[in-house]
This record gives sequence, C-alpha cells and structure tokens, in this order.
Amino acid sequence: PNRPNIQKVTTKQSMGRIDNILLLAENGSLALKPGLRWKADYELLSPMAWSALQAWYDGGPPIYRSVVSHAGDANGSLGSMMLSPERPSRRKVVVENEIELYPMFATVFMCDAASKGAARPFQQYVPVSRVNPLREVLVSLCAQLDV
Repeated sequence: PNRPNIQKVTTKQSMGRIDNILLLAENGSLALKPGLRWKADYELLSPMAWSALQAWYDGGPPIYRSVVSHAGDANGSLGSMMLSPERPSRRKVVVENEIELYPMFATVFMCDAASKGAARPFQQYVPVSRVNPLREVLVSLCAQLDV
C-alpha cells in the first residue's frame, strides 16, 4: 500500500537578545523615553515571565515599575477626600491602580570617611514614586540601598 510520508516539521525562530536600551532616555537612568506605546513599543511582564525570557534570550537591562493606587470620588476628584467632621459626605470613593511608567528618579549621595565628609555619587537614578507618600518612598529607598 502506498502511504504518504508524513513528517513533522518544527522550526524555531529565535527572538534574539533582549535590548531594552532602545526604550530608555539618554540620561543614563532607567527612565523611559516619552511617548512609548504599550504593545507597540513594549510589553508588561510579571517578574517570573521576565526571568524566563531573560534566561532563554539574555539581554536587558530589566526595567522595573510599581503599581500605585489613586483614590478619588466617582468624578476623579481628590478634593472630596478632605472631609470636615461637621459635614460627612456620602460620595463614593473610587480607588484605581495603575503602573507608574514614568516615576521620578532621585540621585543618592554618600558621605563617609573615604570621601572625608564630601558628598559623592553612590547609586544614581533611584526610581521614586510620584504618588506614594514620602514615608513609603523612604522605606523603599532604604530597602533598595540595604540600609
């Protein structure tokens, strides 16, 4: 009997090395270029997905961003959040989460015996949230700098 020869053809097209430098501003920080478009210029990944892709394809640098919460009323106004005890409001508070793509970046300086008390750059361009309270920013900076 004549049977056709069936072969399974598998092709693997390599994505190539990951190059996130094209997404970054030219100031040496991990700040993104303005005007980038989600899905057209970049994709959002969970830390586990990023680790897998980096293990398979190498490259980087990794660009981490935080999820921040915004609170306001149903109209998006923050003014209604400041209520006086005499006039309680029945407005509904809406909390929305978003990824903070464009945080501020702070430069951290170190003063120690080696620098004789003069400030010198230690770790430049640490991302700082525009939304989170200052206390959270300080706790995050201390954790990042292991102090």
